[in-house]
Amino acid sequence: LTVKYGNIQALQDFSLEIGQGECVLVTGPSGCGKSTLARVLCGLIPQAIPAQIQGQVRVAGLNLLSRPIPEIAQQVGMVFQRPASQLFHLRVEDEVASGPHNLGLENTEVQERTEWALHATGLVGLRRSTPASLSGGQKQCLAIAAALAMRTKVLVLDEPTASLDVPNTKRVMETLARLREEYGITIL
Repeated sequence: LTVKYGNIQALQDFSLEIGQGECVLVTGPSGCGKSTLARVLCGLIPQAIPAQIQGQVRVAGLNLLSRPIPEIAQQVGMVFQRPASQLFHLRVEDEVASGPHNLGLENTEVQERTEWALHATGLVGLRRSTPASLSGGQKQCLAIAAALAMRTKVLVLDEPTASLDVPNTKRVMETLARLREEYGITIL
């Protein structure tokens, strides 16, 4: 995969293959292309963020360069570096239910997915809380829960523990480990 923003090379001849249920850490200095890779894997590049791409991108059997973002979002969940930037609702449970509602699913299916995602991330007791009242780690887990409610097979996180204190870092890492072990979710 090669990705360029105009004359700026973001990724060059990058290859990666990850098996189902694996957890892979991509590391490198600031500006090396980690966030670009994440945006390609969730379909934002090139569909919402203009860039020139050469190569192939396949996740969960989908060619991401030719599929619409709503279809990709059912396979690949994205958690951005600042999770608060992707939280819009007034209650935790409404945030988690938002994606499935946007798919036009029946209310019973939306409720079942929301319950599962809240349980999987340990947020059941916070369902009626406002996202703004949550700690950094809880916000990160909420963004993860919202992605999981889409029944994604792959979870892509951009610097999931950036700016978190030790207890919240531990909370996020334990949640990710549980998702991988119990549900076979692939994590990048």
